[in-house]
Amino acid sequence: MDVALLALAGYHALSIYSFVRTCVSSEFHVSLLGSGPTEIRLLIIGMNTFILLFGAPQFVIFGRPMTWCDLALLAMATAFMVAFVCLVFSYARSLSEVDRKDSI
Repeated sequence: MDVALLALAGYHALSIYSFVRTCVSSEFHVSLLGSGPTEIRLLIIGMNTFILLFGAPQFVIFGRPMTWCDLALLAMATAFMVAFVCLVFSYARSLSEVDRKDSI
């Protein structure tokens, strides 16, 4: 559950970035980095189907019981957080350049 909540936090961070960018630029972009909510939902459906067909056996990593689902969600959470940080800094840089041009 902890890993799933971490992935959810990353997803929400990207959603908030999208909403803030919409307020600043008046342009709404549903997808970020070529992926959007529909792709995430399809991935979750695929994971659930895979669990139904093949199960999710547990194994231990660093003393914690985990499944392949936990590892997949951990990878997603990491990707979401890295994407969020990269997008925020990239957009901040572009806004800074626009602000510099407007002040000259």
